[in-house]
Amino acid sequence: MKLFKPSDTNPIGETKERDNWYVDFRDHNRHRRRLCAFTSKSASEEFGRKLEALAAYRAADLRPQGDLARWLETLPRTLCEQLARIGLLDSQNSAAGKPLGEHLTDYHAGMLAKGDCKSHAQQERHKIETILAGCRFKCWSDLSASRLQLFLAETRTRENLSIRTLNGYLIAFKAFCRWYVQDGRAAESPVQHLRLLAQVDGKRERRALTAEELRKLIGAALAGPDVEGMPGSERAMLYRVAAETGLRWSELYSLKRLSFNLAGKPPTVTVLAAYAKNRREDSLPLRPETAQAVKDYFDGLRLLPAASAFPHMPRYRKGARLMEADLTRAGLPFKDAGGRVADFHSLRHSFVSALARGGVHPKTAQDLARHSDINLTLNTYTHNRASTEIGCPGGAA
Repeated sequence: MKLFKPSDTNPIGETKERDNWYVDFRDHNRHRRRLCAFTSKSASEEFGRKLEALAAYRAADLRPQGDLARWLETLPRTLCEQLARIGLLDSQNSAAGKPLGEHLTDYHAGMLAKGDCKSHAQQERHKIETILAGCRFKCWSDLSASRLQLFLAETRTRENLSIRTLNGYLIAFKAFCRWYVQDGRAAESPVQHLRLLAQVDGKRERRALTAEELRKLIGAALAGPDVEGMPGSERAMLYRVAAETGLRWSELYSLKRLSFNLAGKPPTVTVLAAYAKNRREDSLPLRPETAQAVKDYFDGLRLLPAASAFPHMPRYRKGARLMEADLTRAGLPFKDAGGRVADFHSLRHSFVSALARGGVHPKTAQDLARHSDINLTLNTYTHNRASTEIGCPGGAA
């Protein structure tokens, strides 16, 4: 290896040395190569030594290790591409300069290939994209554990998110970085040492709504303005179907018009296995008056069979914001005196509690709630203090 500074001659015959040093070295095939280095001679010498070490690893068909691997992760994309063109880096070793968004696309494709459901894979991708955008991580060398921690802390304050939600973002991002390392794209993850945040705020306690509260909620939504881009009539139907079936937010989001068999005896709504939490296709009964209300709702929107049943429903969970806006409009508290909240998932609690109040056998209630453990049905979702009735009262929407 040797260093040199080339000279350029201008049109009037003057010769001037370039500012940068160049490295002259032999690659893994013993071909002579010249690469532009730095203005600093010592930095250029170190750069040349790294290139010689990289050529030695490549000649032996070995993957760079230790300090050399970590050095590669700090290289700018243009230099990585240049080294890849002359064969010193393979596609994986040149990954450090590739935008993280492109790696995320590979990660998402891998999740789908191994059988993860589309909804879960998309949710995880959204969490990772949120962190990449919020922390301004463009390439692997941009990753900073301290910046990630600061972003999570600021997001919690700004969005009033729970510790559990923030941990979900951290888990998703650490999983992405772990895959990046395991796939040979980097030597180690700079965020793997981060621990989950302590659950100091505890688990959110929810309450079931009474039949009268459901009437008021649906009525307020029906007469209210758009919230989060979702019209009041659509929110009213969403609340009604959720309270009568116990379907979760993501399951409701997956429904199409053809998911509803409104002429059946009884009428039903079907959630596909790919979108169900229990990974099983289930058909849930609807009351005849609710089926008629759903039919009128579809006819009013003129939805095609394959169209989304709730076309303006936000993709990512904003149910608590919808509920809080409509509860306030209905004169109902979002949080009661005991600190229990009435967020969107409370409609599922209302559904299970209504089954218990209606004298439904616990095993039947477990099946309708699609719980794997009956204790979850009885101890978490059944609220004895709620004076709910099964489903929504007729004519509520």
